[in-house]
Amino acid sequence: MSRSRQPRSLNGRIILYVALLCVAIGAMFALRRCNSELYPAARIGQSEGDTLDVAIIYSPMSYYLYDDTIGGFNYDMLRLYAKGQQRPIRFWPVVSLDDALQRLNDRDFDLLASLPIDQEFKVKYAYTSDLFLDRQVLIQRRDSRGMLTVKSSLDLAGETLHIEKDSPIEFRIHNLEREIGDTIHIERHPELSSEYLFLKVASGELRYAVVNERVARPLLEHYPEVSIDTPVSFTQFQAWVLHPQDTAMLHNLNTWIDSIKQTPVYEQILMRYN
Repeated sequence: MSRSRQPRSLNGRIILYVALLCVAIGAMFALRRCNSELYPAARIGQSEGDTLDVAIIYSPMSYYLYDDTIGGFNYDMLRLYAKGQQRPIRFWPVVSLDDALQRLNDRDFDLLASLPIDQEFKVKYAYTSDLFLDRQVLIQRRDSRGMLTVKSSLDLAGETLHIEKDSPIEFRIHNLEREIGDTIHIERHPELSSEYLFLKVASGELRYAVVNERVARPLLEHYPEVSIDTPVSFTQFQAWVLHPQDTAMLHNLNTWIDSIKQTPVYEQILMRYN
């Protein structure tokens, strides 16, 4: 369906949400500039002392801004970790997974929060112990009768799915191709976050996208015509990602994660964002 055929109310909501998302992203980079003023000699990857440089993906589960409040499961957990270690931490909000992974490889970042644990990615990166569960879902619009074109993975044969570039979702789609015995085309977007992919499907610019359910579900309140009812993967463990050579840091993080998960504090933070 083209944009010209979209109801005015839908277009209005799309424009408003995109505007709000742009404002939020702008605020994040303003926050980053603010942080840089505290460390005038530092740049990404070269923070002074033992500061932990964390690339954190902008999403409802990981990191978000609401008015003057910063929140997110990964954000809260990492602040708790840094406080316990008495170690300074600096967050670098990112909207491009492709860029974040490249900077992790280049040692500009110490850690990326977070990605699904994927066997293919384990060859390239070091994963911490798991932190929470998520799964990948298909984003599609319902038709005028409220019906779905894709009701199961078998219906994806020959279709094109839009994803973030370098996302572990790509490996899952290739596995899905083998399972259904047919081709599924992939369009990779280095410049678009999961939220933008969701919005482009909601506006009719894209037909299908695949994102994590915890990213998509909070958006459904504003876009009831969009469905996330078709899973593309089983439920997967999500974890923080490090450079494969950072074995000492990985051990330290795993020890802390395994310990904190046994406490009520972990359950309280998890419930806050469920």
